[in-house]
Amino acid sequence: VVGEEDQQTIIPVVSNATPDARIVGPVQAGQPQCWMIDGRADGSLPGTIYEVRFRWQDRSKSVSWKRLGRRLRHAPYDPTWAIVGSFNRWKPEEMHRSIAHPGAWEFIGQL
Repeated sequence: VVGEEDQQTIIPVVSNATPDARIVGPVQAGQPQCWMIDGRADGSLPGTIYEVRFRWQDRSKSVSWKRLGRRLRHAPYDPTWAIVGSFNRWKPEEMHRSIAHPGAWEFIGQL
């Protein structure tokens, strides 16, 4: 998101991008591309902490990350999920655990 303007984002040109992917933007929000830190590639365990840096200098943009070598003592696994789309102007709305269907998450709203 660019400067609290939630309709403008900085994104890689591909989904699940690595740090060497070309970056574009600001562009209209809602593009599906994102970066992915794949800890499996460097042998990281759950809970590993990464430092992520975004640099924007003149016309050059870059993203980088590095493993800090630290882990959370007990990596909590309490996921949260959100839903976004044109129906909610691309603002994440939290989903809630289903009482009727354990392991499922629900969103109640108007599409």
